[in-house]
Amino acid sequence: MSINTKAILFGDINHEEITATLYGKLGIKVTDVEVKRDNLSNYSILHFADPAEPTKTRMLFAFHGSIGDYRDVFDGERTLLDLGAWGSSVTIMEALAGTYGGFVLPSDFMDADNWIRFEPQAENAVDFDPATNLKIALSKVLPPAQALLMSKVIDDPEKLDFVMEQLRIARTDAVSEDEAIRRAVAYVKAGADIIQPISKCFKSIAGLRKLRAACGVPLSLQLLGWLERDLSRAEIEEVAGIATFPLVPLMSAAHAMRENLKVLARDKSSKALPLAVMDHNAFSVFIGFPKIEELQNKYLRFLPSRAAE
Repeated sequence: MSINTKAILFGDINHEEITATLYGKLGIKVTDVEVKRDNLSNYSILHFADPAEPTKTRMLFAFHGSIGDYRDVFDGERTLLDLGAWGSSVTIMEALAGTYGGFVLPSDFMDADNWIRFEPQAENAVDFDPATNLKIALSKVLPPAQALLMSKVIDDPEKLDFVMEQLRIARTDAVSEDEAIRRAVAYVKAGADIIQPISKCFKSIAGLRKLRAACGVPLSLQLLGWLERDLSRAEIEEVAGIATFPLVPLMSAAHAMRENLKVLARDKSSKALPLAVMDHNAFSVFIGFPKIEELQNKYLRFLPSRAAE
């Protein structure tokens, strides 16, 4: 049975952040990353050479989401790290826990009361380069496979030029106002052009103004609930660069269908519907069906079933 050094980090720390921290704090270069998924957890495997024994390759396992046997001990969003207990394992784990905050167990043969707690310290923060910041920001909002693909794109200068020309909208995905602001500031530092808070986070225009002032870029607002009900046009334009009413089309269509179908069910006829319906030909043009027919005529004529027509 192998002996491992373990760490529990505060928060869901992705492999891009771990990679950058290993290099920034210890000069360790990660040479390969595998992104995995099983029934219990999403996890990454980071490959690198150990500073104490450079000829030997290490594998650092980073488990996200469920943390298995430790779920009942450490509540909330956590990242579990697992590394063989030899070489620089304790130094590596302490550097990561000292950066993000967390606990380190030098050996999993030790009792649970031997976990060492580390508080995140401002002086431990790593100043990532812009490309790494962009990778970290993308990895927070993309599925693991897409984030890994985007990391490779960012490493290609020609492809990165294309990416950088796009409008970058970063969603905070936090219900705490303070956490949303912290993430927004980090995203802007990573190159985000617009910040999008989730609708359940901020509860007033004052909070949105605070977010806008802190991040320094316009917001993207999905106008739902109180935002749609309470905000004036002037207040929306004050803080937002993009504002959409995502449910208005759906709710409008649902109301119209319910009203018409109620009469249709009663009369068994469409002649006296309360709301006008769209002409069939106009609808076909609206959804672009003539283009589909054009492509059918262009390509399907080569099929054997069409050859006789």
